Amino acid sequence: DTKTYEKHASIKNNPVLGLDENGKKLKYKTAIQGVNKNIWYHKNYDEYCRLFDNKTWKAIHPHEQPADRIKDTMYISKQLSEKYDNSEEYAKEGFIKRRVRMTTGGDKANYDGYTKADTADLTVVKMLINATISDPESKFATADIANFYLNQENILDRPEYIKLKIKDIPTEIIKKYKLQEYIHNECILMQILTGMYGLAQAGRIAQEILITKLQEAGYHMDDNVKCLFIHKTKPTMFTLTVDDFGIKYNNDEDLQHLIEALEKVYKVKVNLKGDKYLGMNIEWDYEKRTAEISIKGYIEKLLTQFP
Repeated sequence: DTKTYEKHASIKNNPVLGLDENGKKLKYKTAIQGVNKNIWYHKNYDEYCRLFDNKTWKAIHPHEQPADRIKDTMYISKQLSEKYDNSEEYAKEGFIKRRVRMTTGGDKANYDGYTKADTADLTVVKMLINATISDPESKFATADIANFYLNQENILDRPEYIKLKIKDIPTEIIKKYKLQEYIHNECILMQILTGMYGLAQAGRIAQEILITKLQEAGYHMDDNVKCLFIHKTKPTMFTLTVDDFGIKYNNDEDLQHLIEALEKVYKVKVNLKGDKYLGMNIEWDYEKRTAEISIKGYIEKLLTQFP
């Protein structure tokens, strides 16, 4: 639980995750100067690699950008997150999972196409949890898709453009991806080819492809309830919020059927305990038929951020 993580976590100078020493939202500019600056530097490096290796974008010369798209050129915004994670992967980092996510500067976007992507309503999620604990034959698991927006099948309707400042790019990245020849006025112009965080159309494109893959495996969205999916023959049901699945299933074979369908296209992480979903902690007791929902640390964070 949270107390166990806190006992091991190195958070003496940052008592509430996601906030800096002054109780303000954590930003890269301050994080890179703080006590965990080396960790944040490497997380930033990893994010650049993720975008290049997934072929999300590619460097181009300025003359390759259409003249009528120059005004649409966006910038990068680095979003930081921290959360407790007791897996061995994060043991050396004090059982805290940190990540940097690069998003596009949406205020510079000029996209007038359809952008809406549906998500499961919280009431529907709670009803599914209740349905699970009320059914002696059912269990609950969660799953999420890695690099959901960046999947190479999420081809944009049209390329987008973003300008990176050289001072913000690690030297190792410039060398690794041979970016020297693209430097112009201390910047590098990138052409975005697939979905990326911050693009208005990215969620819609990613969701349309995911729903198509689910339909091919026999899963369809309920006609009356958005993002509640049911299989045509199996009793499996799940809610979907972006790339997070809350799954009610009856046996391991049924659960594996869904996971294998997803793994044909995506890298999927499954939590068989089903104890964490959409920021909620769920304590299941299948014998007593109870499920307790809580959000640990929520009040403490608010009190720190708004004393």
